[in-house]
Amino acid sequence: MFRPRNRAAFVLTSLVLGLLAVPVTARDHGGSIDGLQPMVRGTPVAAVAPTAATAPNALSEVLGGIPAFALELNVNTFAQQYATFDATSPGTSTRIGPVPVNQVASGTFIDNDFTHEYLLSKLNQLVAVDTSDGTSEVVGYPAPVLEYEFWTGVRWDPQTHNVYATTCTNDGSGCYLYTIDATTGDATRIAQVGVPGEGWFPMEIAIDSKGRLFMINIGPDYKNWLARIDKQTGAVTPIGDTGISPMYIQGLDFDRRDDTLYWTAMGNLSPTGGPQGQLYSVDTQTGEPTFLGVLPNGGSEIWAFAIATAPQVDDDTIFVDGFELP
Repeated sequence: MFRPRNRAAFVLTSLVLGLLAVPVTARDHGGSIDGLQPMVRGTPVAAVAPTAATAPNALSEVLGGIPAFALELNVNTFAQQYATFDATSPGTSTRIGPVPVNQVASGTFIDNDFTHEYLLSKLNQLVAVDTSDGTSEVVGYPAPVLEYEFWTGVRWDPQTHNVYATTCTNDGSGCYLYTIDATTGDATRIAQVGVPGEGWFPMEIAIDSKGRLFMINIGPDYKNWLARIDKQTGAVTPIGDTGISPMYIQGLDFDRRDDTLYWTAMGNLSPTGGPQGQLYSVDTQTGEPTFLGVLPNGGSEIWAFAIATAPQVDDDTIFVDGFELP
C-alpha cells in the first residue's frame, strides 16, 4: 500500500507554508480567544433561524455558479484572507475578512446553513465564521485522544447529520476518524483510518449527498489518491491515483446539487514547475481529475474549502451509505 516517506516533515512544511495565520492565544476554555470577534455569547451558533440566506441553495440562486468559501494564501505576496469565489470562475476571489484563527486544517458548512462556516484548527479549536463579514465565535475545543494527533479534515454529513473529522499523528503511527459535536466541540474517536501499517493519510475529506465519505490521500512522492472511508469502521477503499503530485494542504468538497467533487490542489503545478494552486473536478468512480483553472491571484493556496450548495433530492428519497459503491 502507499506509505508517506516522512509524514512529520510533511506536516512541518505544511505548517510553515500553508497554515500560518494571524496568531491567537487561548486564554481559557471558558473565555474568548485573542483576535476572534464574538457574535452572540452563550447561544449555539448552529441555532440560527432559517432565513432566505440560509435556505438550501439560496446563495447559488442569488450569486449563480458554485459559491465557495475558503482560506486563501497568495503565493506571491504571502498575504492571507478569508475569501469567497465562484468555482465556475476560479481565477478571482473576494475578500471577506482576515484569517480568523491560526493553523486551520479544514472547514465545513453544517445543516445547510451557509451563514457560518465551521473551521477546525490544529490548535484544537472549532470556530464558526460569519460568511458575510468574517466575524468569529469559538464553539468548542475538540481534542483528539492522543496529544500528538492533529486534525486534517472536517465535514458535515447530510444523511446522518454528524460532523466527521480526521486526524493523523506526528510520529506517523496512524490516522483516525472522529465525530465532533457541533454545539460543544466534543470529539469522539470512531476508528483508525485503514489497516495499521497501510500508511493512509487523509489530507482532506468530503461527503456527498448520499453520505459517502471520500478522502484525498497523501502518499509516496506526494501522490494523492482518491479513496473512500467507511464511517462505521474506518476501513479504506482505494478508488484511483489522481496522477497529480501536489504538496501542502488541500481543499476538497462536493457541489451536492449534482455530487461533483471539486479539489483545490496546491503544489509545484505551474507550467514552470513552481508553486501554484489549481482547481480540479475529480471522478469519484476512477479518481481521474479534470483541470478547471488556476485558483485566485495567479494560483493561491486554497484550503478550508466549503461549497455553499445543498442536495436536491425528492423528499421520499432515502440513501444508505455502503449500498451504492462508487
